[in-house]
Amino acid sequence: RAGDARQWDFDESSIFAQIDAFVQRCRDLLEVCEGQIQFARKSVGGAQRPLPDFGGARALEVTKSLLDIQGTFDKLMGVLRGLDYSVLDVKATRWHDDHNAFKNGMKDLEVMMTNVINTAFEGARTVIAGVELLEAFGSIAHREAIKRAVEKKTAELYSLFLEDLNLVKRDFD
Repeated sequence: RAGDARQWDFDESSIFAQIDAFVQRCRDLLEVCEGQIQFARKSVGGAQRPLPDFGGARALEVTKSLLDIQGTFDKLMGVLRGLDYSVLDVKATRWHDDHNAFKNGMKDLEVMMTNVINTAFEGARTVIAGVELLEAFGSIAHREAIKRAVEKKTAELYSLFLEDLNLVKRDFD
């Protein structure tokens, strides 16, 4: 009947709770994928990108450290791959603990990666060496914390360049 307009009275949060939980689970899995891009150097299609060439006195140390970070990330992924429930099942509440452990592991890897960047730049005494490191680390920096570490080194390298420029300027004054 046209004159009998009824209001729907329902609790939207209870109806959409499962959908909201699934959307959050998808966001969590996106974070896992972003970790694969950063720490396992995965590209579109799942192929692994090679490490860039690092020059300088600490090249072997930097490369080994990055491979160690990748190995640690592979272990974190192994834990997720070995879960005995579907990660898409929003009723599987153990996911929260497993995902938090994964996120904490990734934060540790970000700190390790930042330390590798700092160590690499300690060995760079020239602007050219610094630019080569910026190029190498810039090509593998995908997560915000890693990008910030590279940006910080960019600013420090710019200061080094200005110092060199002022030395040359004094020679001509």
